[in-house]
Amino acid sequence: MLSIVLESSHGEHILSGTSAQTIAEVLRLAGVPLSSVWTYMVEERPGAVAGEPTRRRARFVPASTRLGELDGTVHARVNRNIDLAGLSRPAGEATRTVVEASTEWTFPGADQGAYTPISSQLTPQECVAVVQAAVDETLDQWPPDMPRRLLVGTSGGGDSNVLLAALAQSGKLAAGDVAPVLLLGPDMDRHHDNPANSATASAHRWW
Repeated sequence: MLSIVLESSHGEHILSGTSAQTIAEVLRLAGVPLSSVWTYMVEERPGAVAGEPTRRRARFVPASTRLGELDGTVHARVNRNIDLAGLSRPAGEATRTVVEASTEWTFPGADQGAYTPISSQLTPQECVAVVQAAVDETLDQWPPDMPRRLLVGTSGGGDSNVLLAALAQSGKLAAGDVAPVLLLGPDMDRHHDNPANSATASAHRWW
């Protein structure tokens, strides 16, 4: 079996494939969107003159390349802060179902000292509760001698709004302690109206 090294800020994960499979096929089987990674190989070249150190450079490899055509290790670098290694974990060995589920996630469950993956369905309320618990835990670790002032970058989407709501409902911050900032860029500018309006509405409600 050949492999692809999936790299993200959360660590590395090895995806196995056969020589007949393309990079794209291996990534799709692992649930990794092609639009979220950059595929490359590392090349080493001797220095141009004697005594010059070896040079290393990353060379793009098309996702249509078959693993059997490669003469080295191919890497898939995540271009956003997404835990794709976590997303590609094996399916849970147990399942938790709920009424009116909106999503599901794989959690580690304790079983006689070992971890058993549990595929758990979540309601919208449970999703919000997960974020709220993480925000509360983080704020509880805030140094007591440091002013509680936060600058929060937001896209105006669902994730950003849930985070802002969790900060507001934590009871650990006063009005005016959080400043939401809408981040703009080449992709955001085309859709400026919706996130801008959403972020502005959030700001007027509490901040």
